[in-house]
Amino acid sequence: MGVRVEGLDDLIKLFDRLSDKTRVDEIAKKAVDAALPTLTSSIRSHIHPSEAAAGVTQKSAKVNAFGVFGVGTVTGHDRYGVPYAKIANVLEYGRHDRKPPHKPWRAASASSAEPASIKIMEQIIKSEMDCD
Repeated sequence: MGVRVEGLDDLIKLFDRLSDKTRVDEIAKKAVDAALPTLTSSIRSHIHPSEAAAGVTQKSAKVNAFGVFGVGTVTGHDRYGVPYAKIANVLEYGRHDRKPPHKPWRAASASSAEPASIKIMEQIIKSEMDCD
């Protein structure tokens, strides 16, 4: 599953102004880390009222061959020992018997968090690069 983001041309132009790849990665990681709470909040709201909302966590930004990324995920177990990830997957995809019906939350969480996340990342990048 891939993610396609549009509207970041200005950010790309800002990054092009930097020649030091390490500095670009540092700024990008800082921007992604600042935006992650928006994503985790969105995930919690979209899987609510499930107990799985209590297991929503975030992992710090990392760099790989595709770029800089951060992760909002579901970890831990409920009071009965059922993994929150299993509960979240049942909510997302449903069960084979269709009881309860599925309630997709992943795409909804990402799309609702995207505008605010982009704004946060833009502010961080501009402040780090001393741009207007």
